[in-house]
Amino acid sequence: MFSKQDSRETRRAFIRQVLARLDKHPAQLYWAIDSLKAEPKAKHRRLRSSAKICIEDVEVYSNLLKQEFPELIYFFANYKTGTPTPSKFSDAHPIILYGDLLQAVKAALDVERDRPPFNGPNFNRPNIYCRWPWPDEIQSADPERLIGGRDEASDVFRLALQYRDDGRWFTFHYKSDGYVDPRQPNLRYALSASERGKLPADRYPEMAVLSGAETEFFACYDLNDSETTAFAKRAHALWRRIATKDVAVYDPVEREIVDLENWRGKHWRQVGKKALEGALATPARYVDFALTPMDGRSDGPALMIGPKSKKPDPARRHVAAPPPSMWKKILG
Repeated sequence: MFSKQDSRETRRAFIRQVLARLDKHPAQLYWAIDSLKAEPKAKHRRLRSSAKICIEDVEVYSNLLKQEFPELIYFFANYKTGTPTPSKFSDAHPIILYGDLLQAVKAALDVERDRPPFNGPNFNRPNIYCRWPWPDEIQSADPERLIGGRDEASDVFRLALQYRDDGRWFTFHYKSDGYVDPRQPNLRYALSASERGKLPADRYPEMAVLSGAETEFFACYDLNDSETTAFAKRAHALWRRIATKDVAVYDPVEREIVDLENWRGKHWRQVGKKALEGALATPARYVDFALTPMDGRSDGPALMIGPKSKKPDPARRHVAAPPPSMWKKILG
């Protein structure tokens, strides 16, 4: 077994050999465990959080990252992993690096729209891998080294050396599908104004609501490594800066903030601050409805969310809470 004097490169080569053999012969797991037992283990930690955001929120986060970490590089996660789809790129696929997060997200949207052949049979939008290379990797200017190689640290063995080689990184999965008109008939339940309020669709002004799921930030790091830990936590702190749960309830017909009965002043999920400001535009672009589908339908229009007013309004109109839906009664 290796001593402290053995070079990292020698250890890396040995680890690669063991894992390659295990990949071909899964039944040799106990042999692999015994072979790698002397390797220091990472104190594995994950950071995962999500928010419903628009492309303008991505731009804000992109600028924050550029200011704080100007040497960050951005590329499709498919160079390193095939989970989730689309599939992992072949080792022969040329590496394309992007100058900032916004540029990388727009490139991922192009891939989803254009469906190039290299994307394989699955046409899902690629995740973005954001990595701050180590100084010697930056000096090398080698794209293969800049992305930290095309393999990820083994999630089974969690070896400290592999986590160190993975370096300082996080992934970013932008899931917004743009804005849709919630007045349209036959919309799916989550986006339909008629499913959230009793006002007929033709009584609403022109408006839009943000479609898609919550965008996800994910980082994995070794708590014993102060550099990777500090980076993951700082990148996550910047991510949390662009979103909030502190919102107001809006009547989309009267274009005003209302006091909703039993409203806690908080949305049930994080929403982008730039997306939230869309409530003030003409026509209005709302990031989300104020209530969940289980909260029931309001007697008037579907209630939306937007930014809070800077000044309290004692004359603000009061709106009764809708009766709970059948599902809320059943599920409690």
